[in-house]
Amino acid sequence: MPDEAAGSEAVPPHISAGQLTGNRDFLLFILSRLANVMGNQIVTVAVGWHVYLMTGDPLDLGLVGLSQFAPALALFLIAGLAADRFDRRSILVICNVGQLVAAGLLLAYMLADRKEVWPIFAILLLQGSARSFYFTASQAILPNLVAPSVFPKAVAWSSSINKAAQLAGPAAGGVLVATVGDWVYLSAVAMFAVAAATAGLIGTQLSVRPREPFGMAKVLGGFNFVWRNKIVLGAISIDLLAVLFGGVMG
Repeated sequence: MPDEAAGSEAVPPHISAGQLTGNRDFLLFILSRLANVMGNQIVTVAVGWHVYLMTGDPLDLGLVGLSQFAPALALFLIAGLAADRFDRRSILVICNVGQLVAAGLLLAYMLADRKEVWPIFAILLLQGSARSFYFTASQAILPNLVAPSVFPKAVAWSSSINKAAQLAGPAAGGVLVATVGDWVYLSAVAMFAVAAATAGLIGTQLSVRPREPFGMAKVLGGFNFVWRNKIVLGAISIDLLAVLFGGVMG
């Protein structure tokens, strides 16, 4: 009997879908993330198409991806500190507004029928910077929205929504480019507006760490943790290599 009792205690409790679908803040977050990823994918497809029409140079397509990826590489430390020290909901809203502005600037530039590509890369740097802070805050906010018992399922749902948007976004972007041309960026503006509005409606009281003096110890703390935990180091390394060599435009 004791063995049976011990075995029954080891079985994790069943987690029903209702524990997540009944969570208003989690659903708002999921909708916000869906709209944000869709908007980013639409912009990526549209910009790639328009830049190639302007120059016909495949190298410029690589620069489109670099302009979006470089800010994430340069700002990841600052983005992580911001997610720890400031209200994550506010970061999500501000970053979505920033990406909305970038999409609006792209729309205005395309409608002006300019032929230089460097302003496009400059706008993409702005979008990539906002995207970097958004991604970090969106990863950090999820534990604040759900109970620990349903957190694994919440992560699975969030990842599934993200992947679905990554698949549907380029398809939607291609259809919109073919049907509405330069006005494709207006759909991205709408997506980021939805993402900002739904993020702003999240009502959970989010915990913010007390602001401590900034120093190199804070910067190096994360590196030291990853280096000491080889499992974490290996997982991050595999993911980094996959992103760098398998999906620069993703």
